[in-house]
Amino acid sequence: NVFGEIARSPIFFFFFPMLMYIFSFKKIMISKYLQYLIYYLIYVLCISCLYLPGVLIYNGSLTFLDENLFVKAIKSTTYVLLIFVYYQFVYTFLSKEKDAFLKLFYAIFIVQIFITIFLIFEIYYLNDPVPFIPEIHATDLKYWRVRLITMEESTTGSLLVLVMFLPVFLANYLNVSKKLKIITSLISVFIFVFYTIFSESKGYLFLVLISVLPLFIAYIYKDKKLRKFLYIVGGLFLIGGIAVFIILLDVISS
Repeated sequence: NVFGEIARSPIFFFFFPMLMYIFSFKKIMISKYLQYLIYYLIYVLCISCLYLPGVLIYNGSLTFLDENLFVKAIKSTTYVLLIFVYYQFVYTFLSKEKDAFLKLFYAIFIVQIFITIFLIFEIYYLNDPVPFIPEIHATDLKYWRVRLITMEESTTGSLLVLVMFLPVFLANYLNVSKKLKIITSLISVFIFVFYTIFSESKGYLFLVLISVLPLFIAYIYKDKKLRKFLYIVGGLFLIGGIAVFIILLDVISS
């Protein structure tokens, strides 16, 4: 509400800490993708430098639709700069940090637990006329769908796919303890089932229907130990897929 759309992500407030982390290393590694981002940042700056004088000459003012275009250009550049710093932070962390992927796993695992608790409470208060923690959203109006800490439910679904499946992938990739693998998998299944039942996001349901389920079945097929359970698991997920398809048709038709 104070900083505008850019503050919808908490990454905005970690800009300087991320920058300090990057410069804490003597050597800054620049990948080819970072070079592409630098070119894009220069491109955006050049467009702004050419466009603004043209608008000023043609329009006689930099104000358009009650907004100053110079301020708008600064905001747009801030987005690109934030992406630039965030990418370099992640790249530096994964390249320089000791046991980086293990630390990443635990960080996402903590986020997964937080999201699970938040999801339970939000669904519990879903039909309550009083909104659940309205202070973290732009307005205090009641929102009758599951949006967690995002602006709207259409954003929530795609993010939950990462929260559900990335910890499971990292747990198996890093070969953490069996107990932790089971806990991570159970939390992911819980989020998947719980959110799918209450979700009204067409994008999320469609994403699950065409990508997540086939990929999961393909993963089981590649694992020799799990392959013998493929027909059982495949049947269960086929039933789940049909249920999701029915819900999707119902949501679209409504």
